[in-house]
Amino acid sequence: MKRILLAMKSFYHKKQKGFTLIELIVALGIASILIIVISYIMAVLGKIMDSSISRNKLDNNGRYAIDYIEKEIRRSLNIYKIDEFITNPKSNNLGFLLEVAPYKSEENPYQYIYYYLNNGKLIRYSIGMENPIEEGIKNTNIGTNNIAENIVSTKKTYFNSNEKFVHLNFQCEDKGIEKTYESSIYAGLGM
Repeated sequence: MKRILLAMKSFYHKKQKGFTLIELIVALGIASILIIVISYIMAVLGKIMDSSISRNKLDNNGRYAIDYIEKEIRRSLNIYKIDEFITNPKSNNLGFLLEVAPYKSEENPYQYIYYYLNNGKLIRYSIGMENPIEEGIKNTNIGTNNIAENIVSTKKTYFNSNEKFVHLNFQCEDKGIEKTYESSIYAGLGM
């Protein structure tokens, strides 16, 4: 009889090597908590990464726009108030008109440039002409190109015509992140 009881005991102990239902439920509970925590951490990291991408996008657009316009102001021959010569300029313009030395002088020896804001994009408007703007606008070659995006306001940009001084102020916004870029430069140094 002892042998039978020992055999049953050893059989019973061999059967106990697997998981019980309670242990399985506890393991699933712990695993689900870990999955929830990991997914929350991934969501937070995704938001941080998206925010970082938006900040970089704003930096690239805002700084590029400032640098681009500064370079054109530096190479300008003269600068005017836009309403002195352009009767119907694009709305939301920056308020000044640059006279620059054109890259292709044989076609149009005079080139005039101004910038305006349209649906969050800063646009460069170029007018190539055969004659100086003081003689009137005739025989023109007009071109536009986008300089930067995500610019929502240029209201604090101004031009002091007495001192030939331009203050640029671009307010940029992307996905709730706002940044302001500013620069001041004396114009007409290319003369």
